[in-house]
Amino acid sequence: MKKSTRLFIGVLIVVGAAVGLLVKGKVVKNKTGQTPYRLVKLEKRDMVQRISCSGELSAVVTVEVGSEISGQIKELLVDYNSRVKHGEIIAHLDPESYNTLVRQAEAELALAKAKLLTQNATLERCKADLENARSLLIAAKAQTAKAKAVMENAKRDFERKEALVNQDFISRNEFDAAQTAYAETMAQLEQSQAEESADMSKVASSKASLTMAAAQIKEAEAQIQLKVAELDKRRVDLDRTVIRSPVDGVVIDRSVDVGQTVAASLQAPILFTIAQDLGKMQVSASVDEADIGRIRMDQVARFVVDAFANRKFEGRVTQIRKAGKTIQNVVTYKVIISVDNPDLSLMPGMTADVEIEVFRKNQVLAVLNTALRYKPPDAGQNEGNDGQPSPNSLNQDALQTGTGGSSNPEERVRRLSESLSLTSEQQECLRDVFKKTGEKIKSARESESFNPGRMRDQIRKETQSAIIKMLTPEQKQCYEQLIGGRDQDRSQKGVVWRLDPSGRPAPIQVMIGMSDGTYTEVSGSGIDQGMEVIAGTR
Repeated sequence: MKKSTRLFIGVLIVVGAAVGLLVKGKVVKNKTGQTPYRLVKLEKRDMVQRISCSGELSAVVTVEVGSEISGQIKELLVDYNSRVKHGEIIAHLDPESYNTLVRQAEAELALAKAKLLTQNATLERCKADLENARSLLIAAKAQTAKAKAVMENAKRDFERKEALVNQDFISRNEFDAAQTAYAETMAQLEQSQAEESADMSKVASSKASLTMAAAQIKEAEAQIQLKVAELDKRRVDLDRTVIRSPVDGVVIDRSVDVGQTVAASLQAPILFTIAQDLGKMQVSASVDEADIGRIRMDQVARFVVDAFANRKFEGRVTQIRKAGKTIQNVVTYKVIISVDNPDLSLMPGMTADVEIEVFRKNQVLAVLNTALRYKPPDAGQNEGNDGQPSPNSLNQDALQTGTGGSSNPEERVRRLSESLSLTSEQQECLRDVFKKTGEKIKSARESESFNPGRMRDQIRKETQSAIIKMLTPEQKQCYEQLIGGRDQDRSQKGVVWRLDPSGRPAPIQVMIGMSDGTYTEVSGSGIDQGMEVIAGTR
């Protein structure tokens, strides 16, 4: 044999051995030299079921710092990635116009105080006028009393002389003089009474002036309070030209430059965005409605980001939000995952590919899925070769959307109707869902790019979503519990194949438990750790 031929054969042997190691099995031939088999071992593993989703990283607390007043940016004291403390000055607006308004308000306050002094002086004058009017009134009353006494004396004298003149005891001149004196005293009394009334009016007028002066003082005091408030407002606006950080954190965005004018009309313009603590981050993950029923608080979640593709980050579910979001008829729910970021490698806005651990079994006997899907060619056509599930297994799994394991659509309708108390209308809708599922399975089998593993999960999710949409909130909650329990602990019968002493494939019945997509839990009396089973043919 030529040297080059021997070298070529040697290379083929090495490559074949390497491929065998990569698939974690080994290739053997039976004693008759027929088709070789690829063997894998049963081993104990930690089995984990995960839900895959995507999300976006953000700081736990993000504060948008704005301006409550309009003005021109005079100075910026921080930039991107700057660390800031609570109350630290981070920017200045031009304060000149606000300084002018403060001085104007101070002048208006001083004017109001001067007016108050004037009103106080007016009040004192009105008080003096009132006292003077009261004194004049007292004098007028005394004059009236005097005039009244004189008038009464003149009246008595007139009456006596009137009687005497009639008896001719006195002359007519004396009588006329008495009559004139009486008339004069009457006139003087009326004059005194008129002067008294005038003085009383002056007193009333002085009282009114005093009341008005007191009211004007209160008005002046109110004006002072108004001007004080106006001055305080102007000073607050002046203070707002100094922009301070409301929290301790890191500046992750800056929206303005020096010289730019900001207008605070309907809403405050955003100047900076500050993340309070980048040492703790959160992922806002979008979980499909078919999976949200299996999400629980404090579940472990692991994710990767494109910036660190070879590094896995770990967090925990801290919030499951009830409000769903519909995009192109797909309903998702927000799940918040908290994660520590001690080295600050994670940044806000990064896209995370998340896997949430929903169920775990430690150290259970497991085998590669390809071993469960393998069946010798002469054993029937229910299962395919080379690690691919058959269309029948795809059909059965797609209909596993409630309780029980029957692949008969009518049986599935009956069981779901009993479990969820479905109405006749809902039962008809459910039959229609299963009919469409069957059509999808048939179409998938006829497709040239048929991938049973991926298609199975897709059709199952679509079927579950369609069922959820037709249920009431109470039925939906019950249904999610049903499918959650099925996914966590589902046992089915299966078969693995091992080589008998003669080198021929021999079946072993096993019970199939949970799967993580690559390995599946198996149990049974005929299997044990380390046993080699057939995973396919070369």
